[in-house]
Amino acid sequence: MIQQVSMLLESYESRGIKSREYYFLRDMEYNLKRQRNISNSQRNWLEKILERGSPKALDKDSLAKIESLMDLDSISSAKKKVLSNLRSQAYSGKILSDKQKKLIEQIGFQNKTLRVFSKDSKIVKEIRDILKLTKSRKMSYWRLRPQQLQAISELNEWLEWSDYDDICDEPPLDIYSYESLKNIFKKQLSLLENSPHGEGSMRLIKVSNQYISALVIGKPYISESGHVIHPVLVNSITREVKKLFMPSEVKSK
Repeated sequence: MIQQVSMLLESYESRGIKSREYYFLRDMEYNLKRQRNISNSQRNWLEKILERGSPKALDKDSLAKIESLMDLDSISSAKKKVLSNLRSQAYSGKILSDKQKKLIEQIGFQNKTLRVFSKDSKIVKEIRDILKLTKSRKMSYWRLRPQQLQAISELNEWLEWSDYDDICDEPPLDIYSYESLKNIFKKQLSLLENSPHGEGSMRLIKVSNQYISALVIGKPYISESGHVIHPVLVNSITREVKKLFMPSEVKSK
């Protein structure tokens, strides 16, 4: 039985399948090799998995597209991680959803229309700001946006390369990954670059449903939690606030 389990495990691993059955087989192999007892229910499930054999892909069209993209050097490691997860699902016998199929098509399209991503100080600074701003969103937000989540990994990888570009090759990065995240934070980026709240100007902040006058004493910046912060002076006390109001805005309410 140990030999059967080991052979089936190799089949799972060669296909990149990390399913519940895979981890169960790995545990059973470990226990059997060490002559540990397994329960009757574990043995019954193990026999069913062995009888079923290697998982067979049903969505062969999607699988073929995934495999062709996985072989390309121009596909970033972040995109390959997404493709690998989809490949595992396809090999497990699942039919990919329309949303997943669309994601595969988008990765393929982006690779075909790859545009040169130029490196300059302004771009590097903007990427650093974008990555800082991503911390303001919870992981649940990014899980619903897999394309943007992979873009975060791509930008991080590219940024690490930009710091040490003399000792390693430039990782793949297309302009779409950059723009997909930039669009999410375009309001914050615009505020950082051209703030309407210049140093020395008088603004209002809201405290317990009341508006209080505040003197802007510095440029906006990004906090550790990824929010745009404005340093102000209120009654001779320095405060850091997320939102400033124009006096005209408050009067109109």
